[in-house]
Amino acid sequence: MHCFQRIKMWKALFVLALLFVEASLGLTGFRSEQAVADAFQRGFLSKFLPTTSTSRSGCLGLGCKNGSKVGRNGGAVPKIDLIFVLDSSGSVRQENFTVGKDMMKEIVDFVDQQAPISSTGSRIACVSFSSPALTRTQFTFTANSNPAAVKTAIDGIKFDNGPSTATGVGLEKAKTVLDAASGAGRVPLLWILTDGNKNSGKDPVPVANALKVNSGVEIFGSPIGPRINLASIEALVSTPIPDHIFEAQSFAAARRIANRAFTSFRNAHGLPSPTQGPPTLPPNFFANLLRNRLRKIGK
Repeated sequence: MHCFQRIKMWKALFVLALLFVEASLGLTGFRSEQAVADAFQRGFLSKFLPTTSTSRSGCLGLGCKNGSKVGRNGGAVPKIDLIFVLDSSGSVRQENFTVGKDMMKEIVDFVDQQAPISSTGSRIACVSFSSPALTRTQFTFTANSNPAAVKTAIDGIKFDNGPSTATGVGLEKAKTVLDAASGAGRVPLLWILTDGNKNSGKDPVPVANALKVNSGVEIFGSPIGPRINLASIEALVSTPIPDHIFEAQSFAAARRIANRAFTSFRNAHGLPSPTQGPPTLPPNFFANLLRNRLRKIGK
């Protein structure tokens, strides 16, 4: 075999070895931001759509299970119990942790818009995790009875800069919160935001399976970062996996994806932005109008 042929063969073997390693580590499979935004709409946002039924008593997703009250979206209002499981390990870094919290608040706004948050309606809770010792419940479902209070509580979550990533311990804490709050007519959801792979504490997969099978929890995941093990997060989320996992190369990309999904969904279904208030006039509008009128009269 010629030297040139040997070089080509070794190059091919090297590329194959890299592909095998990446596949085994779950490092392949990132979709485009648009594809993830579409999955975000299809897997999560569309669950809150009302039907066009004249009875206005149903919806296409979560509310079809348990909702009966007619609400803001014109259909049945599901009572959501959504718990965030937020990575607070050192690899996240403070600035990215803040971006993650901002994304959580946008999700809160959407939930409240479609399935209003109140003491008797939808509710939000949060667990943060890093090392087992630092993993804790930030607030439970009964702590905040309106969206403003929930967002204030999210703002108040401190970054732990923890030394490890105990995903399983975080999920176990979340299960305790969910089990304590379970009740008839409630739809339990869990959303995990993480930039890393479990490297301490218990295996998260059995905990996630118990949440899904025994507690009926629907699990979504936002794995963030170019080197994250996607396969490890895919093992945690509900099925169909492509509609429950919303990967991003960075926290900034995750925020862009969420904003793109929210904007497209609201535009497609005629929903207002949660921050969209009534039209406002420019400052000094009437004073300027009078001044211009007087100038015309003076001419």
